[in-house]
Amino acid sequence: MFRSLVAISTLLIATSAALPQTRNDPENYLRTMASKNTERTKEQFISRLFLMSPTGELTREMAETIDLRNDAEMRMRITAPILKNDLDGDGNVSREEINRVRMVLSGNERSQFETAVLKTDTDGDGKLSAAEIAATRKEAIDSTHRRNRRGDFLGTAFMVFDADGNGVVVVDEIIETIDRLAAEPPSPLRPAQLSEAESCKLPKPSPEARAVFVAGRGGRALSSVTVAGLDQVTTFATLDIEEGKEPLYIVANISGPMVLRVTGATGRVERFVGGGNKQGLGVIGLPAEVVDLTSMSECKFPVAYQADTSDWIKARALLVSALGKEVRMTGRNKLDQLKLPSGHRDKTEETQGINSGPIVHSGNRSYRLTNKGLVELKREENPIGLEAEMRRFYPDGVVEVSAEDIVATGKAEAYDVLPNQAGLIQLVKSGALSVLRDGAISIDKPIPRFPAGLNGAHSVKFVLRRDVPMPAGSPGHSMVLLEETGQCLGARC
Repeated sequence: MFRSLVAISTLLIATSAALPQTRNDPENYLRTMASKNTERTKEQFISRLFLMSPTGELTREMAETIDLRNDAEMRMRITAPILKNDLDGDGNVSREEINRVRMVLSGNERSQFETAVLKTDTDGDGKLSAAEIAATRKEAIDSTHRRNRRGDFLGTAFMVFDADGNGVVVVDEIIETIDRLAAEPPSPLRPAQLSEAESCKLPKPSPEARAVFVAGRGGRALSSVTVAGLDQVTTFATLDIEEGKEPLYIVANISGPMVLRVTGATGRVERFVGGGNKQGLGVIGLPAEVVDLTSMSECKFPVAYQADTSDWIKARALLVSALGKEVRMTGRNKLDQLKLPSGHRDKTEETQGINSGPIVHSGNRSYRLTNKGLVELKREENPIGLEAEMRRFYPDGVVEVSAEDIVATGKAEAYDVLPNQAGLIQLVKSGALSVLRDGAISIDKPIPRFPAGLNGAHSVKFVLRRDVPMPAGSPGHSMVLLEETGQCLGARC
């Protein structure tokens, strides 16, 4: 049944880690491995056979059992980090338990905890139910299966070596399969490319429609409404539809949560397809029946916002394959107002109104440059440095929108505290925060939560005053100094 016991004992020394991951087509990947080093490939997979079955015979039932055990182990790995915060052991993580755990975490551990809470709390009620935990677990397992396609050659994936189709894999079949594959030329087209094109099932546009692809890495304004939860930053941009006779089929691929307002000749829009980033997308200004935020879930279009790049070329090819017609490509790194289908940028007065535009300082007075000239800012409208910081990242400020007007992939809800520096300005104006002489932010009164997105250049130093409770949410990369104890919490302490 196998060549020699001496050879087998030598093979068993090899570890399973020596086997690289497969791609979507196991046979083509094996063919590539075998063409490079046929004997080494045989050794690796014979070793893997004996690791799964000490007798050297792997039945399909055994392979399925291995798959089930791997799934059980995956469920445990996914669930354990969440359920270790279930302090009373009832299978749920209550709002009180979440807040208690927040008090004892800092740095990367706190960041990982907040990420887990955000992903699991799908209904946004501030607690993690047993049903939400189970759904998160299932989604993670399904995603892993789609991505790997049993790509580690464990379990049923190993049945690719069942040459005679009798439901049992033995050593001779591994040798026979690898010899056969080594003699065949590798596929000229990588399976990953085939999979991406085949897995993207978009509704077809009408024959007379013009297909337009728009991409961006975020917006130049913040949205007053989030489509990804209160602890995520949602940006805002406008797509202005130009006058014309032909219908438009728009595909939008945005990196990060965003609200897109569609204006102009909106009657031209035959269909608006978006939501591929899975982080949250909302659309305003179009009837719900023309907005499709689900069909892109299996598409893997790159966020191709820059022409003459490999991402741009790849996105165009995948779109043409999916839609069956040529596509007008357009995009920006940061979107503000983009005209479609031309792709021209349009800065109108709307985004340069009374609540936007650069700030000019003169002595102890500050002015905002608007389309109506210089307007002096009152002191409470000018928290030191925060306005300038916000405008550095979001020149168009905060755009007020209504959650009821948004068609979204998830729940659209108004921020109780705006993201990053905009939220700090909001809380300073409310009197809950104040700015200390060294630029640190003093939390003087209870606040609903830390502003979302206080990471990297947005991070600040907080001072939590005595008897003020720790806010909900995550401070991101910011540090929090406790006045009562002098203890510093956070990744940058």
